Amino acid sequence: MTHFQKTAIIPRVISRILYLPIETIARELDANLLIAHEALKRGYIIVLGEKREVQRYARELGGGVYIYKHWEALFPYRFGDERRKHFFYAGSHQEGVVYIDDTFFLRRGIEQNKTHLLDVYFARGKAQEALLKRAYPLLESVVEVTGSPSFDILRDQYRTIFQERCELLSRTWSPFILVNTNFTAGNKTPHEVEDVLVEREKSSVKNLGRSLTENEKSFFLGLATYKERLFQEYVAMVRALSVRFSDTNIIVRPHPSENHLNWRRELHGLKNVRVIYSGNVIDWILASKAVIHTGCTTGIEAWAVGKPVLRYNPLGKSSEYESELPNKFGRYFATIPELEVAIKNIGADNKSTDSFVMQGDFLKPYMDSVSGELATVRELDSIERRGDIGPKLVYEDIVRNYRTFVRSLRIIIKRLAYALFRHPSITRFLLGRHEAALRASRLQKFPYLSRRYISRMLRKFEMIDSMKPRGLRFVRIDVNTYIMTVTDTV
Repeated sequence: MTHFQKTAIIPRVISRILYLPIETIARELDANLLIAHEALKRGYIIVLGEKREVQRYARELGGGVYIYKHWEALFPYRFGDERRKHFFYAGSHQEGVVYIDDTFFLRRGIEQNKTHLLDVYFARGKAQEALLKRAYPLLESVVEVTGSPSFDILRDQYRTIFQERCELLSRTWSPFILVNTNFTAGNKTPHEVEDVLVEREKSSVKNLGRSLTENEKSFFLGLATYKERLFQEYVAMVRALSVRFSDTNIIVRPHPSENHLNWRRELHGLKNVRVIYSGNVIDWILASKAVIHTGCTTGIEAWAVGKPVLRYNPLGKSSEYESELPNKFGRYFATIPELEVAIKNIGADNKSTDSFVMQGDFLKPYMDSVSGELATVRELDSIERRGDIGPKLVYEDIVRNYRTFVRSLRIIIKRLAYALFRHPSITRFLLGRHEAALRASRLQKFPYLSRRYISRMLRKFEMIDSMKPRGLRFVRIDVNTYIMTVTDTV
């Protein structure tokens, strides 16, 4: 029995509950809102927000469906905990289809003695499914191919959700070239002051339950060196392009885990260059003239929405330290002069001339939802087919418990503290440099989740699906976490 079943209220609507934790707003929010939209149609209560807050409220509520990255430590309870039986755990690999190679994926992407204890593991494509089942037969019963909700929102039918933001970016920055980077290992955030192997060792023990092997230590040292070199090469490239295309803006969008301050220092003084990390990357891709990357999911996303994809890597066309799949899309350039010619020759409509049909066929085994049924629908169908998915709760009961004076006051105080600690100088003074850097890194990934944005996005999804407006009801239960339901379903 859950805590909130004790409340003496006659139930109006009894619903299953779905938890959608988020680590990085820019990368995960829109796809999770699409999942929420589909789940609301099916009558679920949704808890959506910052990952640590959602995990905490899942424990309070006592059960339900929890969709997140597959690591055991990220779910409300460990797999062997008695309280875990009240939850349905749905996991997937955190990097989707972009990982260095199969060996790396199997060694670092799976908890060998635990992943099969998930209720379902969502594979992105048939290639990933076959790899998992071949390597770990115990996963046979839990792996299911669904694709990814992150690719659902790239489809033509959902393109309008980006239109307003895309037009704003176009008015502000166009014409611009988007440079998307993924150099975290060589461009660390300020709080990562320890040796790279010490950091990796901590992560391995926490997520895999074991220490690094000697081969892994050697690999991670090489990875850090490689990414550091790429960082310097990209700095040089951006400087060159800023001169060559002085009438075009260059927007550098680093990975959320990179040190963005390093980029700003290196590119300071270049009038047509900005380092910006805000909003969904799809907004920026759609508004851009072209996308430059190497080894990033952005390469696939830019292809999917029809933008020219330019892969720049002077260190070589292939590398043991980069994912192969995203580098299959677009065109490769090893030198700055070659890249400059390609940019100069981009058509006035900023459309790619690559063979999308051919590359789409290539992508299908790795990302099954590039066509066919939406991954969002497949995931929820899979969950519901697999039987018991946790207790049913009453929205009014939950909200009544969270609308007490004490809880409301606590949220107000936490929001004030959250706003205060957004200022680095105040945080450094009160908590010290290390804690200030750590909090800045978290804010970089999760700045703020607004009620207005959630409401607008869910309304847009309703319009796209030609649905009449539903009675959307939702309440803030923490600084960045909301609980929501609808008064009627379709």
